Amino acid sequence: MSGIPRLCLQVRNVKRTLLAVALCTWVLPCMGLTLSPDKRGAANAAIEKMIASDYDGALRLCDSITRADAADPLGWMLSLAAIGLHDLDLDSATDSLNFDGVFKKGSEVIIEYERLHGVSSYSLTVKGFVRATAAAYDLWRKKYFAGLDLGLDALARLQEAKKLDNSNTDVDFFLGLYTYARAELKKTFWWAFFWYPGDREDGIRSMRGCARNAQFCRRAASLALGEVYYREHRFAESDSVTADFSRLYPGSRLVKWTCAKRAESAGLWGPAGDYYRNLADAYDSIPRARRNSFLTRNKAAHMYFSAGNFAGARKECSTLLDRKAGDCNPFCRQLCDDTERLLAKMPDAK
Repeated sequence: MSGIPRLCLQVRNVKRTLLAVALCTWVLPCMGLTLSPDKRGAANAAIEKMIASDYDGALRLCDSITRADAADPLGWMLSLAAIGLHDLDLDSATDSLNFDGVFKKGSEVIIEYERLHGVSSYSLTVKGFVRATAAAYDLWRKKYFAGLDLGLDALARLQEAKKLDNSNTDVDFFLGLYTYARAELKKTFWWAFFWYPGDREDGIRSMRGCARNAQFCRRAASLALGEVYYREHRFAESDSVTADFSRLYPGSRLVKWTCAKRAESAGLWGPAGDYYRNLADAYDSIPRARRNSFLTRNKAAHMYFSAGNFAGARKECSTLLDRKAGDCNPFCRQLCDDTERLLAKMPDAK
């Protein structure tokens, strides 16, 4: 595995962080604050589309929420989550669906909403979720200072929201997940978080409590915890979560990523290879997903090689290298070079 470019590992690690933060964004429509049944139904349907990796369908539903009530920032917040997950899933912000523009517009709508209705737990929660999603997106784009600044501000907004409404358990879910993520970020950004006492176990306890007590956000909380559990090597707990989501969302690339990384973390090389191969097959059909297509195909080859399945590894190597002709993307070229080195290691390589 040492031949995989360092950039590949960075993409995987940041993917986990952004996914975790974006999951928090999905719980807002479940708060039950000022939401009509129609708006709640459209928001929940949009969330289902996001989990299923149907971002176009999710964005259409988000637009319908905004058209129905242009003064409420809910539609803009959900649109931001859908766009962020879309770009993350394809590992490409080059042709982004205007994430920055939607963040700017959503922030303006929140300001106007608070001017008309006053500052409330609802408005602070929306503001915190929007800024947290933008913070994670900036970290993914390696805009570290901007991302950290937005993240700290998001945390302050959500803490204010909790002070105004102590029963806001959905905010507890976000704060718990953010505590966990920040405890991880502290390892890399020690110069920004040297003072921060965040503890992973504190974050997990908060998320689990929210998953038990919140009325509507249990699905989002469970998916986030499935991601967290495998990172903590709590594989039985992670498996119970991913099994349910795999059954409910068999085509979800987000769920497949969690399953692949969980299997890899446990040293289950064969199953990990199967998950990465399935991801590569899915990405092959999406022109803009070339980077993740190459990455997951390369990962599948490495997993099969580690499992001793040299025929499977050779097939994945050949499939990837057959697609490299004319590719001018440096990231993909590095993966091709690594794949050629892996192919040369096969027991019957000439």
